Amino acid sequence: MVRLTAADEYFYHQIPEPLPNVALQHDHWRESYFFIAHQRREPGDVIILTMAHYPKREVMDSLQMGQIGGQFVFARYERPYGDDPHTTAVGPVTIDIVEPYKTVRLRAGDGATVGLDLTFTARTRAHGLRRGDDEARR
Repeated sequence: MVRLTAADEYFYHQIPEPLPNVALQHDHWRESYFFIAHQRREPGDVIILTMAHYPKREVMDSLQMGQIGGQFVFARYERPYGDDPHTTAVGPVTIDIVEPYKTVRLRAGDGATVGLDLTFTARTRAHGLRRGDDEARR
């Protein structure tokens, strides 16, 4: 198992090329965060928050979706990289890595479909899982 570094938690590129260059140039290739919050023991409200960057298109987006009070919610926010493809803020949504692999704070503020301020704290150590295409390993 590989040892992770603090930088692995961020949207930093994993190959020795500038950020817009990836191993597979495809409009839908992305690196992303995905968070889901729901009740522990019974069905009920659920909110999902994502954030991704798309190097070929040079944009970041954030999706907010789920079900609250029996109503489905969905929103998509997007911003161009501009001079900053690393700041994890898109529209009213920010995702802050407070302490790599230990604490992550999610915020959806003014203008968000659903306002939220959540902090996730790890209960176990981080694990580096194999990445990539299974076909390439055969």
